Formats: sequence, structure tokens, C-alpha cells
Amino acid sequence: MRNNPYVSGALLGLQQSNNYRGEMWLAISSKVIVVASLAIFWNSIAPNLPNQDWRQLMVYLLVANGVKELIDANNIKFAGVMNDEIATGSISSVLLRPINPVLFVFARYTGSRGVQMILGLFFIIAGLVIAPQLSVSNFLGFSFSLIISFLVAYAINTAVGTFAFFVTQAHGLRLVIIHSIRVLGGSTIPLYFFNNKIRQILLLTPLPSLAYLPARMIQVGLTQETIQISIASFLWVFILLFISRKLWNLGLSHYESHGA
Repeated sequence: MRNNPYVSGALLGLQQSNNYRGEMWLAISSKVIVVASLAIFWNSIAPNLPNQDWRQLMVYLLVANGVKELIDANNIKFAGVMNDEIATGSISSVLLRPINPVLFVFARYTGSRGVQMILGLFFIIAGLVIAPQLSVSNFLGFSFSLIISFLVAYAINTAVGTFAFFVTQAHGLRLVIIHSIRVLGGSTIPLYFFNNKIRQILLLTPLPSLAYLPARMIQVGLTQETIQISIASFLWVFILLFISRKLWNLGLSHYESHGA
């Protein structure tokens, strides 16, 4: 297994993360504080909301934020890693190897965020534990939605990451996507609090699958809404992967033509 370049890349990322333990634990602490602050905020206003159960809100917040952390949709950092690899020219050393460069960089990056993934799983498990009467069908629906969430997050990360081939300030686009996910993905404000017309528009985008869909699968299971999000998100996976592949090929030809 160690001879597999992608496994080796993941182990390299894990080794590199050990050199920055202070920064890693600071990031984890900040995430815990954010989720705790959201819990306190919604706990304070839940009694004033009609037909809202405090426990269900906590289940939603824990699962939504746990999934977003697990699949790297919180700050789409893989896109940032891709931006840096391309901008600094470090991607050249990867391009020389007979491997898929994007998958190798992704494997190396994934290895570096093992603790963050464990934190995401902790939030998810905590949400599942306090969920009232979690059914098997709801859990299976959640498991399926988690796969969709991962694929959408990977597609968004790779699409945004390849923009560094064309613009010098690709991190600006990444910041726009980060804030869009936070507000419109459902991890901060549950989308069922949105105006119905606005919510229906959002459900046609890939953003709800990153947090809202898995949390709703735990809460209500398969409904017309969750099925609609699943279908739309599955289509977005192919669209975004197609776009990222086209951008990669176009950017790579531009990169190589300039002698990088």
C-alpha cells in the first residue's frame, strides 16, 4: 500500500500536519467555539419560533456543521491548496510524475486534515445520539446524502482551485464561495427558516447538499424536498466536475505554454 502514490501522498500530508500542531488545534478550537455559539444563539430564540423543538435544532446544527467539516466544505481549503500549488509553481513537480496530479494533491491534503475529519465525525455522532427516534431509513438516507455531499464538495474545491491558472487572486473567488456556503448552505441558518420562494431557488443549487441535506435526512428522512435536493446535487456533481476538468486542461496548456 505504501507504494501507491496516493497513499504515500496521504501519509506525507499526515506527517506534515504533525509539524503544525499548534495551528491545527487553534483551528479546531475555533470550530468548536463557532458551533457552541450557534447552539447558544438558536437555543435563545427557539422558544420564540413556532413549531420548533430545541433538540431538533441541536441535531440539525451538529449534523450540518459536522458534515461540512468532514467533507472540507467549511473553508474549501483544498481549493486554497490548489491555488497555492499553481500560483507558486509547486504543481510542476507533481505534473512530472505519472499520476493524476489533482488526486495526488487531494490525497496529500486529506492526510493533513485527519484531526479535523475526526472532529466532524464527533459532531455528527453527537447529533445522531441526541436525535429523537432515529429510524433506519433516515440513517440510510443520511449515509447516501453524505456521499453526495462529499462529491459536491470535491467538485466545488477542484473547480475553484483551478482558477489560479487564469487569475492571480484566485483566493478572492474562494472567499466568495466560502461565505455563500455559510449563509446559503444551511449550516448557520436552517434553510427551512427562509422564505419559501427563496428556498425553492436555493434547492436547485449545489449549496444545500453541503450541510442542509444531510441534516434534514436525519430529521425527516426521504421527502419531496430531500429527494429534489439529492437529484439536483447529483446533477451538479457532473456539471462541476466537467467544468473543473475543462478548466484544468485549458489552464494546464496555458501553464505549459509559458514554460512553467
